[in-house]
Amino acid sequence: MEASNHRISRSRACLALAVGALTGASATVAAMLLTSIWLQGIKTTLRFELDSVPAIFALALLVWAVGLIVFGAPAWWLLHRIRMRRWQVAAALGGVLTFLVYAGLRIINVWIGRRASARPI
Repeated sequence: MEASNHRISRSRACLALAVGALTGASATVAAMLLTSIWLQGIKTTLRFELDSVPAIFALALLVWAVGLIVFGAPAWWLLHRIRMRRWQVAAALGGVLTFLVYAGLRIINVWIGRRASARPI
């Protein structure tokens, strides 16, 4: 792959993390609202769900920011070190990491659920 001449700086990395967290949180809230509209209808969604949007956005923003710092930043650093600096590579990495983190969390959730149900009451 061809490397661009862009140099990474602390301000560019922080901007990328902030934009990524805002994009992820916005997509999370949009998916929640669209799912609610599909399952409950627009009237119910507008009546009940809109009150919780700011809190859900804030929580999603926090989760995306932490996730990008813990998983995204080291992966971006690695891509930068091996001179794969194209935005398409970074976008593909973001999609793969999002899937892997979600799958890992689901597996942990199922594992914990099975262990809890195996305990005698």
